[in-house]
Amino acid sequence: MRLITLSFLITLISTLVSSAIIKWEAFAISQSKTYNLSDNRMYSSYSNEGIFLTDMGVRGEVECQGIVEISGKKSVSNVMCKYIEENGDYNYTQFYNERGDIQEFGVQKFQFVYGTGRWEKLVGL
Repeated sequence: MRLITLSFLITLISTLVSSAIIKWEAFAISQSKTYNLSDNRMYSSYSNEGIFLTDMGVRGEVECQGIVEISGKKSVSNVMCKYIEENGDYNYTQFYNERGDIQEFGVQKFQFVYGTGRWEKLVGL
């Protein structure tokens, strides 16, 4: 029992020690076109162009295109972004609102769908 407890604690501590936070900032100019279909239904197309910076020295350009639809108290979004690093590596990242609740519209999930260089290892995450 002591061995199992000790193994668990060592695994937990080593996982916490190897964790890291990456600071990622993006600055962009965006455009959108909105259609108000009724009092409680709205559809918007969205695009932007900008730059991104990280605290690890990774920086480059970003371009995004997508849609946002709000119907009643539910929202759906699907935005695809292409990030191009200064060194030429790039990735496509898809952002989407999985919860659908209008109060959490700004909460987006994302997934790396394609990448070159260091981004290849993140595809699917």
